[in-house]
Amino acid sequence: DNIVACQGFMEAGNQLVMTTELASKGDLHKYLEGKSKVEGNSVLQILRDIADALQYLHRHRIVHTDIKPQNVLLFDSSPGGNAEVVAKLCDFAVAKIDCEDFRLDLNGFGNVVRAVLEKSDWSQEHARSCSWLHEMGDDGWQREGLTASTVLEMLDSPIGGPPKGVNSGS
Repeated sequence: DNIVACQGFMEAGNQLVMTTELASKGDLHKYLEGKSKVEGNSVLQILRDIADALQYLHRHRIVHTDIKPQNVLLFDSSPGGNAEVVAKLCDFAVAKIDCEDFRLDLNGFGNVVRAVLEKSDWSQEHARSCSWLHEMGDDGWQREGLTASTVLEMLDSPIGGPPKGVNSGS
């Protein structure tokens, strides 16, 4: 659900072009640039959506290798949803198949986390309680025991901190 769907292919001159679903909200980089603040529910949903996509890819031994805000496309949330947007991964040009070096993706995910948290509208108290997400640092997302699944656990319990067995570095 959180990977951009291929709609088909077409020829453009002497090139084959893949068409995908329309990302009505653009990419995460431009979305964040255009906002002064992002609502807390949307922050968590964006991060959950990306972690969910990574969990799916890693379960199938695929490593994206280029996780960054420009490779996260945003779509309108479904009616009644509690977040403004739905995030989906795109651009698999340098992905690795049959690979288990998931640290490459988790480190890129850490960069996305920092970019999104910088724009969150969380209160100072809530932001402090989630500071362990920010404190993971440049290499923190490569820690022993950290997977896309444990990242999802972290996001589902931000007040409680990282799940047991994962060193947050704090």
